[in-house]
Amino acid sequence: MQRLHRSGRIMISLLFALTMVFCCVCADSYATGHNSLTGFSAGVASITVSGGTVAQEVTPVISGDQYTYNITITEDWNSLNSDKKITITFAKDLTNYPNCEISTNQPGVWPFRKKKVRDGATLVYEATIDQNNLNGSTVAYVYYDLENHVTSYKTYVFNVTINGALNPRILSNDTFMSIGDPDYQQTEPECDMKIANGHVNISSCDYTITYNGTRSQYYPETFALYVDKNSTVTRPSEYSSVISLTNETVGTQYRSYVVNHTALAKLVVSKGGNSVGVEVPAPHPESATGSGPAPKSVVSYLPIGQFATGSGWGTSGGSGTTATKFVGKSAPESTGVSLGALGGYIEFEFQNAIQNYAGNPYGVDFVVYGNAFHGNPEAGAVQVSADGLTWYELAGSKYYEDGFTTSGVTSPKLYKGTQRNAIAKYQLSNSTLTAAIYDGSTALYPFTSFGSEGWWPLTSESYPMGTHTNTNANISVTHSNTAMEMTGVTAIEDSDDNAEYGYGYADVTPNGSYSAYGNPENPYIPYTNGKTGGDGFDLDWATDISTGMPEDISNLSIKFVRVYSSVLHIQPPFGETSAEVTGVFVTPQVSGRTDVGRTSLPDVSIGNTNIKQLINTGNPEIVETINNVHVVYLSKNSYSIHQEDSDGNILVHGSQISVGGSNNVWINNESSSQTEYEGNDFVRIVIQEGSKAPYIILLVLE
Repeated sequence: MQRLHRSGRIMISLLFALTMVFCCVCADSYATGHNSLTGFSAGVASITVSGGTVAQEVTPVISGDQYTYNITITEDWNSLNSDKKITITFAKDLTNYPNCEISTNQPGVWPFRKKKVRDGATLVYEATIDQNNLNGSTVAYVYYDLENHVTSYKTYVFNVTINGALNPRILSNDTFMSIGDPDYQQTEPECDMKIANGHVNISSCDYTITYNGTRSQYYPETFALYVDKNSTVTRPSEYSSVISLTNETVGTQYRSYVVNHTALAKLVVSKGGNSVGVEVPAPHPESATGSGPAPKSVVSYLPIGQFATGSGWGTSGGSGTTATKFVGKSAPESTGVSLGALGGYIEFEFQNAIQNYAGNPYGVDFVVYGNAFHGNPEAGAVQVSADGLTWYELAGSKYYEDGFTTSGVTSPKLYKGTQRNAIAKYQLSNSTLTAAIYDGSTALYPFTSFGSEGWWPLTSESYPMGTHTNTNANISVTHSNTAMEMTGVTAIEDSDDNAEYGYGYADVTPNGSYSAYGNPENPYIPYTNGKTGGDGFDLDWATDISTGMPEDISNLSIKFVRVYSSVLHIQPPFGETSAEVTGVFVTPQVSGRTDVGRTSLPDVSIGNTNIKQLINTGNPEIVETINNVHVVYLSKNSYSIHQEDSDGNILVHGSQISVGGSNNVWINNESSSQTEYEGNDFVRIVIQEGSKAPYIILLVLE
């Protein structure tokens, strides 16, 4: 279910959204004067919309450096029989900002940042409204002074929907209804629900809330419902025992509810003496046919954030065999769990071992589902274990990025870069929470106030749910009513751009709808706003948490999966960036599919050093294979491929890291076959083709 209030950025955005002027929602309010957008940032003179009539005035929802415009076109969804293109056109304010640039690209790697931005320069952006899902979106990046501030830019997200498609819906009596928050792109199940004209089973209803996803016969038992603040929603007495309205919230524009129902039911939406009946079909669970195995138990759960209240998104429904969430399920939960800030976690146990099976497309062995949507990733890292004691990090694309620092960081971000094998500490004192990230001894980010004690997971609220085993474990969790510490976590920096988290992080890719959960999408295809399917994980990514080196776990029976928040980003008084989990499913093995194959090694070089040649020589002093990862040791004295700057960072010079062929290529977190590199110990290169498992190279720079 799309939550009424998501954590961190979403709460910030919601408060901004609730200050927007809410135009009259009757049919007469549809005018042609709303195609000029307002509220843009420096460097922009105007933004206009063409290709359709904008239903009402649109101002952006602003969250940090992201401006989100949610645009409704007046054309009704019933008449849309083909894809429809909506064009958004910028004009620059060159009088005041002569160096402004507007681009489809974010900065690249030094020294090609400006070039990459200019290569994507355009003033015209098209959002294609798909005739099937009836939504479209596009993204632009505005650099107000590219020449002098290449890394300072605003992200513009334009979400466009046809009136009555998914949200919002203008009803016949001038009332307003939306399935899910009308100010945000929808997640499951709301993204697949519509408000259709007419009734199906209850003749006194004017509308029916339908489910139109690909999950056969499915209908959710819980979803979010919004009406305008002057409307009310009631239950006729004959349906009061089978449908409930909870979490009623009244804002500046909207009145919102969580709808729970167990059978066919009716709701009545009223405004100004007029009312309409809305039919809610009986819920129906999804068939388990084809879905991969779900966890058999929730071993332990400890969130750090505003949902740590022992209920809703702050509970696993118990622990072990008593947990009501995730266990034995065939589809993601409508209401999963929120993990809170850095280190907040949930641990699962599976009945049988998760296999590093050669027949799994792209090498993906299991999939984690969250509640991400475009423009709002909340990244979680994943660890696995055979015994619940020794854990291995599944290294995501930012794992080897390095460069952790607090200097030169623009508020409200706390830090930038990546810190492996970190310690997250939290302290409650005098009703104030403080947080810090340590490297073992030194506070890398100093203790700083970030919230109120209402966010603390109290032992009286049964936290942690279940018990994380610390004895003889290589990671630890300590928790009391005044202090918490999590060791062995990786801190990565916060971003509002899903594409910034290349692969290997939970709650980044929207779920989408599948008949068989666990079936992976290709994690190595760079994110676009149309990508769905959850986030897939490969056991080949396993690393030793203390060293960052690959770890051979092929002889282990992996039964435990641990998902934790990998970002510390908290903006008082609104909330924290928090990874959410709605399901974990093992990739189902398809009968007759025994081996998808492994991607072949193309030409790889750094400057004049031929990496492919080194690997093919098989010299054990230079190359070793660990868990399908080819580790290549490059000595500074043997290969003239780098130099060190004053901070000890290794700088590739002379020519770039280069990978031949036309496959999917990742060099650390950069999706490119050529790139410069700046770091201090590791470079990982991933090459992946078709549905094959990837070829992985780890360069160890000594």
